[in-house]
Formats: sequence, structure tokens, C-alpha cells
Amino acid sequence: MSQTDLITIPAQQDALQVFTTEGGIDPLIDRIRREVDKFTADVSTAKGRAEVKAFAFSITKAKTSLEAVGKALAAEQKLIPGKIDACRRRTWSILEAMADEVRKPLTEYEEAEKARIARHREEIARIDGLPATARTVVEIDAAIADLEAFVIGVDLDGFAAEYAIAKDTALRDLRSKRAARVQADAEEAERIRLQREAAERAAHEREELIRTEAIAAERARAEREAAEKRDRVERAAAAERRRIEEEVARAEAAAQAERDAAARREQQLRLDAEAAERRAAETELRLKREAEDRARQEAEEAARREADTRRRNRIQREAVAALVAGGITEDVAKLAVTMIARKAVPHVAISY
Repeated sequence: MSQTDLITIPAQQDALQVFTTEGGIDPLIDRIRREVDKFTADVSTAKGRAEVKAFAFSITKAKTSLEAVGKALAAEQKLIPGKIDACRRRTWSILEAMADEVRKPLTEYEEAEKARIARHREEIARIDGLPATARTVVEIDAAIADLEAFVIGVDLDGFAAEYAIAKDTALRDLRSKRAARVQADAEEAERIRLQREAAERAAHEREELIRTEAIAAERARAEREAAEKRDRVERAAAAERRRIEEEVARAEAAAQAERDAAARREQQLRLDAEAAERRAAETELRLKREAEDRARQEAEEAARREADTRRRNRIQREAVAALVAGGITEDVAKLAVTMIARKAVPHVAISY
């Protein structure tokens, strides 16, 4: 325990009871309350004011001390759940490993027993399923032979009775299914035989019908050809008459067409001669106009070239004069302007 001016602060090992017991802190508070009730001081004097200040500081000191003990206790208590959980986890892990170690032989036995039972259950299920999986007589006979060869002995680990029931049931179902399958196959064979005979009869009837229809078709064809021959002879005679009449009409039309064509040719010759005369006159006039246009254009072009030459010469003379005025000799100035005009000097040009 530690001491203040007013109270004795409880030690750490006693603080848990003081702070967690209902009213446990009250005796310390009551002691301070009694001291407060007894305290008197004259604040009008310097001594009295100093006594008030010292007494208030004593209460604050007691408060701070109790708070420090409480905070330390709370911090320590917060660590306890973590310590408890760590101990719980360690205890759980160790004891679980011990339980697994003790139970390991039993677990291995139980797993081996489960595997053994599963193997027998799987084999019994296979036997139970044979009647369903065997479909043809060959498959059914193979399944019956497999079951009849299976001997039920003492090495079946207590499943002999179930094997016996499964075997007897499967054999009964397989033999019943075989009888039904044999009967069904026989009925199917009979149905196929009857179907084949019916197909053969139908084929014979179709052949007979085809032969009868062929005879009737041949008779109809002969009658049709005779009628067609008579019709062709009649059409040929009529066509010959029409041909003669058409030839006469074509001859008359050709004679008339020749007369009409001669008249049209004569008229066309006259029109062609008139058109040739007009074209000759038009061509002569057009050539005359084109010659006049070319002469006028050439004169205008020559005048434009002469004017452009005079303008360029004037601009070049002005450029030479400017260069001479700048201190260059006239020959050098002329050479420079000529080279620029011929575009022999990069990045330099004369604006005309």
C-alpha cells in the first residue's frame, strides 16, 4: 500500500477486491468526506488560502493515486482473457492429440470395418443389379453362370445370409427374365417372318400390278401414236397449203417492196446530194472561222508575251540598279539577277 495525506492507497493485490466489490471504494471516499467536513480555513488571510490550496491538492493527489491503481488493475485484467484463451487452446490441442492417440487403434479398426462392409455391400448391390443390366439371352446366361459359380462360404464375414438372398433372388429373376426374353425373341422372330412374308406378297402384287399397268400403258401408247400420226399427216397437208399461199403472197409483196425501195433510193440519192452540198459549205465556213480565230489568238498571245518580256526586263533592270547602288559591280549584279531569274539560287526569287 502507498500513503497520501488523506488515505492509504490499497496494494495491487488488494485493489481487485476494492474496485470490483460493490461499495468497496466507499470507505476511502467516506474518509476523505470526513476530512472535508472537518476542514475550515479563513480565506481572507494568506495562510487560510494556502491551507485551502494544500487541502484541495491533497484531494487531487488521492484521486490521481486511486485512478492510477484502477488503470493498472484494468490493464492487467484485460490481459487475462488472452492468457485464458491461450491456455484453453493449448489444453484443447494437447488433450485432443491424446484422445486421438488413445483412439487410433479403434479408429483404424472402424475404418477397416467400414471398408470391409462397403466392399460386401457393393458386391451384393452388383448381384442385385445383374437382372437389370443383363438384357440379351447371352448376357443373361453369362450372369447366371457367374452367380452359379459364386460359392457362399464362411469367408464372407457375416454377410453369407445376405449374399445367399441376393444370389437366390438374382438367379430367380435372371431365369424368369431369360424365359421371357426367349419367348420375346421367338415372338420377334415370328413377327419378322410374318412381316417378311407379307412384304414378299406385297412385292409380288406390286410386280403384277406393274405388269398389268405396263400392258395397258403400251396399248394406250400405240393408240396415241396412231392418233398422233394421223394428226401429223393432216397438219402437214394444211401446212403445205399455207406454204404455197404464203409464197405467192411473199412474191407479190417482194415485187411491191422492190418498187417502193427503188423510189426510196432515188429520193435518198437526191437528199444525200443536197446534204453533201450543205456540209461542204458549212465546212468551208467553219475552216475560215477557225483560221481567223487562230490568227487573232496568236496575235494576242504575241502581244502578251512581248508585254511580259518588257515588264520582266524592266523589273530585272531595276533589281540590277538596286544591287549596283548597294556597291556591287554592274556585271556581277546582272549575273546575280540572271541566276535568280533562272531559279539557280535556292530560296531567292524575283517577284514579277
